[in-house]
Amino acid sequence: MIMDTMTKTKSAFHLWRESLELSHEEAAKVIGTTVQMAKYLDAGIGPDGKPCLPKAWTRMLMTAAFRGHEFKPWPM
Repeated sequence: MIMDTMTKTKSAFHLWRESLELSHEEAAKVIGTTVQMAKYLDAGIGPDGKPCLPKAWTRMLMTAAFRGHEFKPWPM
């Protein structure tokens, strides 16, 4: 079952966050989401109990951050 597999293994987001030594707050800031969403992605399970995976654009930001790119806020 998917849920059993998800709870027994660390999510890709969790491994990414650990590899960069980021807190949930720092990870949320890097990918532009809320701290709560970062915690859901870290656990791999959303508030509804279903698997929670990063969207494609989030995965691209994660990859860029892992490669050392820094992002500045868009000028307003």
